[in-house]
Amino acid sequence: MAHVLAAAMGSIGSVRKERTVYYNKRVRINIDRVDGLGDFVELEAECREGEKGEALRLLEATKTALGLANGRAIPDSYIDLISRKVPVRPAKSKGRGLSRKK
Repeated sequence: MAHVLAAAMGSIGSVRKERTVYYNKRVRINIDRVDGLGDFVELEAECREGEKGEALRLLEATKTALGLANGRAIPDSYIDLISRKVPVRPAKSKGRGLSRKK
């Protein structure tokens, strides 16, 4: 599939990463180890109709539990960071009570 897309649209590069997935209540926690960049944490909350406030509260509580409350969000894609060779500090976790997807 990648070669079909590259032939049709062009390619600016590729990203090699290893992802580990955890769950805390309705929050999915993705830990990515990206070649050439380091470690990243991505949080995603399930958000049903009319529950945006609850989803945001769950995300903030999870950030706090992981020791990421004062962390900075990185809006760029991995390929953009790689192309600019942006150094990123390794992620540190102090989290408790998380369940790993098997």
